[in-house]
Amino acid sequence: RGGTKKEEDRIRDSLKQKRLEALKAKEQNKQQELESKKKSETPSKENVQKQDGSGSNTDETMNEDNNQELQDYIPSIPRDEVVKRLRKIGHPIILFGESDSQRELRLLKIESSKKTDSEFEGGMTDEFGADVKDLANEEQADIKLSYEWGHVTIPDEQDIKLEEDVILSMLTTLLKEWQDELNDRTKSAKVALIGAKETARYKQICRDLRPLFKLLQQRKLTKEILDPIFGIIQCMKKRSYIQANHHYLAISIGNSPWPMGVTNVGIHDRSAREKISSQQVAHVLNDETQRKYLQSIKRLMSYCQDKYPNPDPSKNCFY
Repeated sequence: RGGTKKEEDRIRDSLKQKRLEALKAKEQNKQQELESKKKSETPSKENVQKQDGSGSNTDETMNEDNNQELQDYIPSIPRDEVVKRLRKIGHPIILFGESDSQRELRLLKIESSKKTDSEFEGGMTDEFGADVKDLANEEQADIKLSYEWGHVTIPDEQDIKLEEDVILSMLTTLLKEWQDELNDRTKSAKVALIGAKETARYKQICRDLRPLFKLLQQRKLTKEILDPIFGIIQCMKKRSYIQANHHYLAISIGNSPWPMGVTNVGIHDRSAREKISSQQVAHVLNDETQRKYLQSIKRLMSYCQDKYPNPDPSKNCFY
């Protein structure tokens, strides 16, 4: 029995040693794999040096090209002219350590880049301010205003049958009367800043009403916009300017609790969603041309009230 116990202990010890050796071998294999992965991920010093050398070579070639360009360039613009043009653009006249040829090259590069960007500046012009500057000259004071609302055939009183014709005749009549008043002013009143602004405002209204006149002549104006404008004209004829202003607010701002046209913002339908029609949605925010001609109609409403006020003050609009 004693011999069998010793043999069993020996077998157990040998099995434990074998297990320990197997675990050590596994750990060594794992460490080797990790080291190989690290070596593959981190680039070698030689590769880094090669890359740095290539980057420095490209920088050196760029600097050499710039230096060669400066050496070959001969200044052709006078120094005073370069200074004036740089001041006009808003750039510094001279940089630290900059020569005349470098400054002239800098100016030419800035001007060439501005020319490429000039095509995107068309929509940022101030037409009203440009008109005021032009009309403030004495030469423009002698020129009388003429019809500037495009090729519009004004219907006669006998031919006025449709709503579009009623709107056309009323608006063009007001524009003619305003134009005659502007032409009858003295030369000093036309050249003054207030007079130039009034003339520029008239020109702007004529310019903004052209798309509306075109739609009215072609009978293409939608009913949602035609009906409120016709209501404005009818109220202006009756000199009920408060009611005309209500029509203007209804078409420009709208009387819906969702004036921007949003009718559904969640997964559930709003209560009484079907009652929100297109007539309750603001049209002045739909398009820039619509906003302009609706604002022009509002300005003509103010002019009509100033010229033909209602004897009853409660029907005049003072806001």
